[in-house]
Amino acid sequence: MSRYALELSPDGDRLTYTYDNQSERPGVASLLRDLETCGIQFRDIDTQNSSLEEIFVNLVRKGA
Repeated sequence: MSRYALELSPDGDRLTYTYDNQSERPGVASLLRDLETCGIQFRDIDTQNSSLEEIFVNLVRKGA
Protein backbone atom coordinates (compact mmCIF):
# COMPACT_ATOMS: atom_id res chain seq x y z
CA MET A 1 0.00 0.00 0.00
CA SER A 2 3.00 2.32 0.36
CA ARG A 3 3.05 2.83 -3.42
CA TYR A 4 -0.05 5.04 -3.08
CA ALA A 5 1.44 7.60 -0.64
CA LEU A 6 -1.72 7.58 1.47
CA GLU A 7 -2.28 10.01 4.33
CA LEU A 8 -4.30 9.01 7.38
CA SER A 9 -6.11 11.77 9.27
CA PRO A 10 -5.12 12.29 12.93
CA ASP A 11 -8.42 10.78 14.13
CA GLY A 12 -8.00 7.77 11.82
CA ASP A 13 -11.33 8.34 10.09
CA ARG A 14 -10.09 9.60 6.73
CA LEU A 15 -7.61 8.23 4.25
CA THR A 16 -6.38 10.64 1.58
CA TYR A 17 -5.00 9.58 -1.79
CA THR A 18 -3.64 12.41 -3.94
CA TYR A 19 -3.23 11.71 -7.63
CA ASP A 20 -3.00 13.42 -11.01
CA ASN A 21 -6.41 13.08 -12.65
CA GLN A 22 -4.82 13.92 -16.00
CA SER A 23 -2.63 10.84 -15.73
CA GLU A 24 -3.32 7.99 -18.11
CA ARG A 25 -3.57 5.58 -15.14
CA PRO A 26 -4.22 7.45 -11.89
CA GLY A 27 -4.46 4.22 -9.86
CA VAL A 28 -7.83 4.76 -8.18
CA ALA A 29 -9.25 1.40 -9.29
CA SER A 30 -6.07 -0.38 -8.14
CA LEU A 31 -6.22 1.36 -4.77
CA LEU A 32 -9.85 0.31 -4.23
CA ARG A 33 -9.02 -3.31 -5.14
CA ASP A 34 -6.03 -3.34 -2.80
CA LEU A 35 -8.09 -1.89 0.06
CA GLU A 36 -10.65 -4.65 -0.44
CA THR A 37 -7.93 -7.32 -0.58
CA CYS A 38 -6.52 -6.04 2.72
CA GLY A 39 -9.97 -6.19 4.31
CA ILE A 40 -10.21 -2.43 4.74
CA GLN A 41 -13.81 -1.32 4.61
CA PHE A 42 -15.02 2.17 3.78
CA ARG A 43 -18.37 3.91 3.91
CA ASP A 44 -17.94 6.75 1.46
CA ILE A 45 -15.64 8.10 -1.22
CA ASP A 46 -15.25 11.84 -1.62
CA THR A 47 -13.34 13.40 -4.51
CA GLN A 48 -12.06 16.94 -4.80
CA ASN A 49 -10.26 18.82 -7.55
CA SER A 50 -7.70 21.48 -6.77
CA SER A 51 -8.51 24.92 -8.08
CA LEU A 52 -5.97 26.78 -10.19
CA GLU A 53 -5.52 29.15 -7.25
CA GLU A 54 -4.64 26.25 -4.89
CA ILE A 55 -2.18 24.86 -7.42
CA PHE A 56 -0.54 28.28 -7.88
CA VAL A 57 -0.24 28.88 -4.12
CA ASN A 58 1.33 25.45 -3.63
CA LEU A 59 3.83 26.09 -6.42
CA VAL A 60 4.77 29.48 -4.97
CA ARG A 61 5.24 27.97 -1.50
CA LYS A 62 7.50 25.24 -2.85
CA GLY A 63 9.64 27.82 -4.63
CA ALA A 64 10.12 29.96 -1.53
